[in-house]
Amino acid sequence: MLHQEPPGPPGGFLGLSNSLRYKIDPLGFVSEMAKTYGDIVSLQLVGDYIYSKHIKKTTGLRGDYIVLLNHPGFVQQVFVDEWQKFKKPDFLKASLRGNWGDALASLEGDAWKCRRRLVQPAFHPHLMAPYATTIVACTQDMIAGWRPGALVNIDEEFLTLTARIAARTIFDAELEGFGTPIENAKRSGIINFAEAMGEDFTATQNNADAAPVSLRRRRAGPTMDTLLAIMKARFMSQEERGDMLSFLLQATDEAGQRLTHEEVVNEVLQLFFAGHHTIPTTLIWLFYALTQNPEVETRVYEELDSSLKGRTPGADDLSGLPYAEMVIKESMRFYASSLMIVREVAEDTQVGDYILKKGTLIYVSPYLLQRDPRNFEQPERFWPERFSKENTKPVYKYAFLPFGAGPRYCIGAGLALLEVRLILATIAQAYRLTLAPNQVIVPTVSLTIRPAQETYMQVSARQHLNEMGRG
Repeated sequence: MLHQEPPGPPGGFLGLSNSLRYKIDPLGFVSEMAKTYGDIVSLQLVGDYIYSKHIKKTTGLRGDYIVLLNHPGFVQQVFVDEWQKFKKPDFLKASLRGNWGDALASLEGDAWKCRRRLVQPAFHPHLMAPYATTIVACTQDMIAGWRPGALVNIDEEFLTLTARIAARTIFDAELEGFGTPIENAKRSGIINFAEAMGEDFTATQNNADAAPVSLRRRRAGPTMDTLLAIMKARFMSQEERGDMLSFLLQATDEAGQRLTHEEVVNEVLQLFFAGHHTIPTTLIWLFYALTQNPEVETRVYEELDSSLKGRTPGADDLSGLPYAEMVIKESMRFYASSLMIVREVAEDTQVGDYILKKGTLIYVSPYLLQRDPRNFEQPERFWPERFSKENTKPVYKYAFLPFGAGPRYCIGAGLALLEVRLILATIAQAYRLTLAPNQVIVPTVSLTIRPAQETYMQVSARQHLNEMGRG
């Protein structure tokens, strides 16, 4: 029997009550909604509050209804089986265009399919070996500046590291300030750029006043000037460098058409900033997880000892580090980086026992799915073995969404996982990180779910390859 509207809490005037509760405790609020109302929940929020909470402008008073889906079967329907009936909402695409122009993330339909085919070769597996060399070299440069006993701000360290890796893999270039302390990176504009490009990323439906892409790029300062200068020089030289920019410049579709220079610029900027914005958060949670689970940490070190024997890791070595990969996946499950993925119903569609009307906003929460005991046994336990091949209860892939699902699965997922695995292996070969004294980690929701305060860790040298992590 079909029903008219999914259950949900009373929202008060224009959804003000729900919006206030979300503002105070977003993780607790969505968890309570799923527990109380089930797998499909109707919520009224002020101006689509979940996506407007972190922008610096008013969205106007209006009560918007959204539907929160909390079952992997619904994920499969929305993102895989009937994905063309669920599009990215116009307000989100407008925000993405404002940041990157018409790049892959903001395109739909045939334009998206064509662009995806053109961009995909830049992430071909045969490119992973040279990318791996770059990742390890940049990580070694970072830890060369660490000293045993020192406290390091891993927020700053990982932000600088991933930015430098992105510059090398995408442009085959060093950007001023990326290889030096974060103060130089700030002066070079990377932090300003992240703020300028990110402040409207979660814009709401009435974002017509969002700053145009040209203005936001000007606000980014020297970093943007450097990026554009690099690309301009490469456009003129057409030099093959074996980096992503080279592949994008040479990519052709079935008709022999290439990306325009403007399209290349848009894709490169999206790759550079979107990618290195999320990986640092993943790394922070990963190393925090190791500090909280000493038995897991010890097994990671033992596996590194046994497999690498002190050797610098490369792409070919990763197959010999299965436990480290399980730990990374469990960290991404336990500390989901994304609270919500949003879609809009493109045509009236049945979901469960309800007909969702065209224009309805749908939210899927990786955070909820990945902590649901129906999907993961003992979800509050950090247990990497749940991702092992020997686990008799395999992980249902539509309940584990670190990179999304379906045709719009993150194009850079393979490279991102490679980067995290190699950074872990390189750091753990030389050092053990422990949480700084009196450091308290509390999650907060912004563009990602991340620690509310900067995270400091103490560096300890690993004295002997066979005694790693036991000090």
